[in-house]
Amino acid sequence: MPNRIFIIHRSEVIRKGLTAMLASFEKREIIPCASMDEFADTYETSVSTEPILVEAKVANRIKHLRFIVIDAINPVSKNTLQLSIHTSTAELQEKLKRLEAELPDEADKQEDFNTLTDRETDVLRLVAYGYSNKDIADKLFISIHTVISHRKNITEKLSIKSISGLTVYAILNNLIDSDNIDISELI
Repeated sequence: MPNRIFIIHRSEVIRKGLTAMLASFEKREIIPCASMDEFADTYETSVSTEPILVEAKVANRIKHLRFIVIDAINPVSKNTLQLSIHTSTAELQEKLKRLEAELPDEADKQEDFNTLTDRETDVLRLVAYGYSNKDIADKLFISIHTVISHRKNITEKLSIKSISGLTVYAILNNLIDSDNIDISELI
């Protein structure tokens, strides 16, 4: 079980209110942050087993972490806590418990995170062979925007940003045959 709960919200009043509401929640340390930048600068952002309560405005900057969106206007998803003067401590704690129960543990998540889909593998192969986004789209009968989306997912999952790095990854994982690569195309 996580030892900390992070609260990321620009409003000091909301940070203090949520901290007070969670003060007795299973004796966890509550860590308020005014922004995503403060959170990223101060804490290891790869820690995904610790829940985060985050302002809706910055929720799209959180990837692969457990979080609940705090939104005073309207719920965006099942992991949204609609804050109002009627929000109870029990409701907040129940939302946190459900979040932790629903999400896979770190080992499962890491395995899923590093696993490329079949289509991402197809795109990776073609990138490694030196094809452009347009050529990949034509070859796989998908849009260029879809190719770009797959490439973004690939680089995030593998933490490899360069084409040469992706090519090396593809070779080492037997996704492509290195004899078929034109090195002059990659340089």
